[in-house]
Amino acid sequence: MVTVQEFNDLYNRLQSDFVEARSNESKIDILQQNILHYIELEDYNAAQGSQLVKKLKEVRKARRVIKEQVKELSALVDKLNNAGIKTINIRPCCEYALPLEEILNKEIPTY
Repeated sequence: MVTVQEFNDLYNRLQSDFVEARSNESKIDILQQNILHYIELEDYNAAQGSQLVKKLKEVRKARRVIKEQVKELSALVDKLNNAGIKTINIRPCCEYALPLEEILNKEIPTY
């Protein structure tokens, strides 16, 4: 059984993972653009071109993985937010208890 605290912790971790994944997505997009700008604007020899292509391929593979993570986390976070589930609060059981005097003065229903 999952407790309310465990659910709240999971929701917070999902939020945190989503923010981190979006940040990583942004960083990898910038790296990709840097590589493309270098290819477009700079002169380089065949060996350097080969290294740039290899690096671009690695970046594109990593970007694909990160984009999939963002997509999955976004779906989870959006579903929970749309359901109005951000955190769940449980009221303490003693909120429902009546004061002693009121309990002692209550009439017992008869059949």
